[in-house]
Amino acid sequence: MMKALINSGLSMLILASAHSYANGDSLKESCYQSMRYNVYVQLAGNAYSRNDAAAFERKAMDSGNWQGIDGAETKRMIAMSSNNPSSAQFSMQYQNDESFARAYSSGYINDCLAHPDKYISR
Repeated sequence: MMKALINSGLSMLILASAHSYANGDSLKESCYQSMRYNVYVQLAGNAYSRNDAAAFERKAMDSGNWQGIDGAETKRMIAMSSNNPSSAQFSMQYQNDESFARAYSSGYINDCLAHPDKYISR
């Protein structure tokens, strides 16, 4: 399930990331913003508290805006993640296991840098 959520999110991000990459932003920054959006959407949908959810949503909106993703789409993605048990499991692990969070983030960015067509449409 988490893989399906991530894949659907990535499909949407590929389209949106094209906007930022086409505007001359670096590939590394585009990959970072894609990863950041993916993580914060899931954290916002599965936060421990309303305050945490609001903070994560602001960060997801920030990355979404950077990529050209409108607020309504970000809210839809957050709602999808909140109804997904795999996303909830990912969120708990990401928030509670610092080594997992670092490994996931660097792995995502490194894979994006190596295979940008999987993440960014030009």
